[in-house]
Amino acid sequence: MGPEDSGDHKLVLGYYAYGNMRGICANTSRFASLCLYLKNYFLDKDPTAKWRSISLALNCQPTVHADYNNLKGTLNYLTTTGGFSHGGGLWQEGKDSSTSTPPTSFMDPKERPVKGFVSDARGKIVSFNADKLHSTEELKENDVGYVNGGFNSTISDTLTATGNDSPSSLWLHPPCGNYDHDEKKFFEVLDICGRWQVRHFGSLFVPVPLDDADQERRVRLQMESFGKVHKVLIDETAFFKATHNTVHEAYVAEGEVDEGGRAEVERLREGAAGITFDKKVPSDMAAALRRLHQNLGHPAREDLVRHLHHAGADRDVIKAAKSLECSTCARMKGPKSARPAAEPKLLEFGDVVGVDMMYAYDVDGKKIKLFSMVDHASSYQVVVQVTRQTGSILEKTFLKNWVQVFGAPKVITLDLERGIQDAFGRLADWYHIELRTSAGQAHWQSGFTERHGKWWKEIFARVVQEQTVRGDETEEAIGATSTAKNNLRRRCGWAPCQIVFGKNPRDEADLQFEVEEGGGQLLRTADDAQRRREAIRNAARIAFYQVRTEDKVRRGMSQKARVKPRDLENGSMVLFWRKPANKKNGLWKGPGTIIGRQEDNYWVSHGGRCYLCAPEHLRRALPEEVGGLFALRATKDDLLRLVENNYDDPEVFPGDGAPEEDQAYLDDILADLSMPENSQDETGAVDMELDNGDLPEQRTSGMRRGAPGDDPPRAVRRRFSTKRAEEAYMLKRASTRRGREKQLEKEIPWSLIPESKRQLFIDAEHKQWEEHLRLGALRPLSLKESLDKKDCGRILSSRFAYRDKNLAKRRADATVEWKAKSRLVVSGHTDPDIASGALRTDSPTVSRTAVMCLLQMAASRTDENWGVSAGDVTAAFLNGEKLDRELYLKQPKHGLPGLHPDQLIKVEKGVFGLIDSPRKWWKKFKKDIQELTIILHNDKKAKFYASALDPCVFQLVELDDEGTRGNGTPLCYAAVHVDDILLVAERGVRDLVQKQLSTCFPVDEWEQDVFDFIGSHIETKPEGIFVSQSSYAANRLFEVEVSPSMPDDVPANPEQIADNRSLVGALSWLASQSRPDLACGVSMCQQLQAKPNIGDLRFSNLMARRALLHKDEGIFLAKVPLNEIVFTVFHDAGWSNAPDSNADPVYFLYSEDERNGIIEEGPWVNKKRKTKKKNSSVASQLGALVTVHGKDALGPSGLDWAIP
Repeated sequence: MGPEDSGDHKLVLGYYAYGNMRGICANTSRFASLCLYLKNYFLDKDPTAKWRSISLALNCQPTVHADYNNLKGTLNYLTTTGGFSHGGGLWQEGKDSSTSTPPTSFMDPKERPVKGFVSDARGKIVSFNADKLHSTEELKENDVGYVNGGFNSTISDTLTATGNDSPSSLWLHPPCGNYDHDEKKFFEVLDICGRWQVRHFGSLFVPVPLDDADQERRVRLQMESFGKVHKVLIDETAFFKATHNTVHEAYVAEGEVDEGGRAEVERLREGAAGITFDKKVPSDMAAALRRLHQNLGHPAREDLVRHLHHAGADRDVIKAAKSLECSTCARMKGPKSARPAAEPKLLEFGDVVGVDMMYAYDVDGKKIKLFSMVDHASSYQVVVQVTRQTGSILEKTFLKNWVQVFGAPKVITLDLERGIQDAFGRLADWYHIELRTSAGQAHWQSGFTERHGKWWKEIFARVVQEQTVRGDETEEAIGATSTAKNNLRRRCGWAPCQIVFGKNPRDEADLQFEVEEGGGQLLRTADDAQRRREAIRNAARIAFYQVRTEDKVRRGMSQKARVKPRDLENGSMVLFWRKPANKKNGLWKGPGTIIGRQEDNYWVSHGGRCYLCAPEHLRRALPEEVGGLFALRATKDDLLRLVENNYDDPEVFPGDGAPEEDQAYLDDILADLSMPENSQDETGAVDMELDNGDLPEQRTSGMRRGAPGDDPPRAVRRRFSTKRAEEAYMLKRASTRRGREKQLEKEIPWSLIPESKRQLFIDAEHKQWEEHLRLGALRPLSLKESLDKKDCGRILSSRFAYRDKNLAKRRADATVEWKAKSRLVVSGHTDPDIASGALRTDSPTVSRTAVMCLLQMAASRTDENWGVSAGDVTAAFLNGEKLDRELYLKQPKHGLPGLHPDQLIKVEKGVFGLIDSPRKWWKKFKKDIQELTIILHNDKKAKFYASALDPCVFQLVELDDEGTRGNGTPLCYAAVHVDDILLVAERGVRDLVQKQLSTCFPVDEWEQDVFDFIGSHIETKPEGIFVSQSSYAANRLFEVEVSPSMPDDVPANPEQIADNRSLVGALSWLASQSRPDLACGVSMCQQLQAKPNIGDLRFSNLMARRALLHKDEGIFLAKVPLNEIVFTVFHDAGWSNAPDSNADPVYFLYSEDERNGIIEEGPWVNKKRKTKKKNSSVASQLGALVTVHGKDALGPSGLDWAIP
């Protein structure tokens, strides 16, 4: 633009390129709707137009220039619009051959006249070559003083041409000042533009004039002629919003309609209210049966009727019990049993093939991944060992071992495993194969494949154990197992090999006794390898007969009958059974909606996802379960907003916005954590089809430590990148000052470390690297090996995370020295094995109940000289099991001591950042501690054995004379929480165990009787053991800043909400670990987190003050003899069993009981808003309290408690 242009009146959108940098302009995402609008405007005027960026200018005349960097052969386009009388045309260097108009001279940048011609661009699209000098004419009598002032007679044609591509929201701003001409223009635009926008179901926004009441009235009257108008507040600015008057109808659920025309949504009935009977049953009889059904633990209706019959109940009582319906029983009922067998089908070889992944183990316990292929007609089975469960590997395996040998099958049956589905999706398209997938968690639908796979694995397991198969012999054992199963199994007199090939293949026996022409027996050389193979094959034959199963018909006759459930129609509301991963029991999920069928299975839509469910895993939803969907407040609010507003209005369902952070050091943290080391700053053009709405502005990345000698990189604007599919963050973005300070205790960016302290962290880096090498967790590769592995696709990035371990102490005392910690971490979220789902990441930790029980045991045996101690395993992850997969690391950006920058590092053990590192350490600890033999004082031996109640508790039991576990009581208890070990034993035995454990695990120091363990301070006293968290309360608790003058009902601002959540989280941990006196109040604080107001914050502050006032309080585990211990449990069952409205005439609470149980303190006492609990009673906030005391009930110890 011109030299006087400040840049405030122009806008650049779309793609840009500057040198080797490319990307999308930041304003493109902010004005996405404008981009789409201009795109359709240009294409309407010139359908052949092509461009990559758009520049908009208001009242700006560009200097004469040429764009020499444009792509050769491409065109530029220009259009102008506004209320000017003349000017605004395109001037180009040269002569226009199509007209005789005299040339027009413009001055070039060196003030030299250049002849050219002018093309009219007003309301038109003019194309030109930008490599010649060009500019625009000066606007004369310009009326484009405001954004909308320039649209006059052409606006109707332009809006009509854009058709369905008009923006969903239009914003018009009235003129400021006393300019009658501008005001007239504004109302003209408002009438044309606004009416068209509202008529096409868009939204119109106009700021409310603040200083002109007459103008405000006229604006509102004119907007009311378009449609419905109401006032909204956006960023503290009032706007008139006009929308179409169309009535939107919403059909929510079927149900009875009352006289007033409103459909009643049945409430979810729980407890006694959910137990109903026939209307003819008397109320006293129904109450008695209801109470009996609850107290017996909700038995099945048939069982209850049978017990009543055997007890001699009256006929009327039995008849009433037969009509019992219980919503709790319906919700807790498991899925139906599958049919034990199916009718046989007439198939030929190759019609149907079942595939599945199997896992077996060699004699050393090494896992073997197997891919099984079984023909349904002949039961001929092929099993192949595979390296990984990926789509490409399984696809090649099936092609090589089945399709190339037997041809493509007609149908393939498979389950919903990710790798299998990826492999056979393309095969189905190539060979026109029908894929039949079994429903989720309905393994019986692939019963044929599963049974043959189980049969094969049993044979293989026997061969492995009998012949001690390992290493290279695995392939021989796999082939022998498949051969034995395919040759020896007989069905209707035929073996699978005979059905497929017409005869049995020649085996070792045929080769051994085959006689040549002329007589004589073939002799074989004495080859040990051959004898070994023969032994494995013979073992496979024997194992086949040992594990042969019964026939389908016999199984079907021996089991109870399964009744096929009724068919479900599309649109039916159902619940479906699912068993979550790593959970013992399943549960009913839903309600969901039936949307289709796939053979006998159903597709169910629930929560935005579709589930393929077996009919045995479905049941119809109860009326109260369907009604519960719409009883939620959020659903009601969304429904009302949808009915009352325009369905595509972005203000109806606003997205969750995150507050912007202005602090540069937080950007450093996030950029440091989200950007991998040595990453190339390569970006590419992205698709311009953006969401139809103005998107938030993108943030810029920060800076981190570079390689020695490198200049600090210049901070550039972050661009849209197509290199990565997702980003991972170690730390959640803090939104408050207190949150940012707490975040720095976890990790501090390099830019915030003072120059004088950076050498401490560099020394810590060297120590960390040497520790990895010493423990064999990492192994550097040579340059040649690194070059060979460069493109293997299994290389992760790495970096150092810095932490000052004394930061919290130094905030209280500035004289405390820095304690540098540098941890080498890898980008575990980019691990290529995560997507396969084959990695197990579960690693148990000791439960709090187990810790309290062990401490109580030590307290009870204080007179027997029992004590407690704790130790911390140094570099636990680096002492874990060897990695059973191939992974490599890039060096951090600044390199590692003694390595060439191009050298890669092989991962040998679980390092920090890998998702399976905790499990590998846990497996190593569990294995080693149970293999360790403890030598006692009397030279007797003892071993640790895992507890059946908690896998992280190990009991030291003395061995008998035969070296097996004896029958004596445990001598010592060891509990492990990640890398923290707790010992409970007689002090002499404890010292022996500590010394011998330190030889197995690197524990530098054991703390005796007074120490911290998993966040709690444990102190042994003569009278017992005291557990407290005074240090945690002093360091972590605070008060949310609230002005004393603010009323209680004012909503909290975002920063207060974030601080309140942090405070309630700290109080929750304190209440659950050592302060049961806070449990009731903390439970109430937790229930007021959705939309807290100032009163709620003051209640949270009150709980924090009470916690700090008694921060030295805790749990005292009294010295109660073990043979006199009594457990007392206080819980809310008395209140929960009481029916609502005293419906039970026999069992109910008196008014005095109700008054004593009601909470009389808290922010909801003086207002209508309640907690999520139906009854605001003390018992409902404290789920259970377990105390330990002697038979005389004196000196109780708090052992456990729970917050509902």
